[in-house]
Amino acid sequence: MLNGQIKAIDTVKSGMCFEFYFAGRSIQRVEIVGCAVAKKVANKKVLLHVDDGSGVIQCVKFYNVSDVDKALPFASI
Repeated sequence: MLNGQIKAIDTVKSGMCFEFYFAGRSIQRVEIVGCAVAKKVANKKVLLHVDDGSGVIQCVKFYNVSDVDKALPFASI
């Protein structure tokens, strides 16, 4: 997305969560491309700090308790 398009994203708070919309359509997924510069494996999640060249963003991947073992290969980045 271009900077102008990013500024056009609407944010709506829904209870404890935020919903994001672009051109009237909800944003369900995003793809972030960059280098993982830090990681942390927590109880039910993997935290990655990704540097895309313009800054660092924290990404979170949540898992069910039964899926935590499946997260370990991903967390070995």
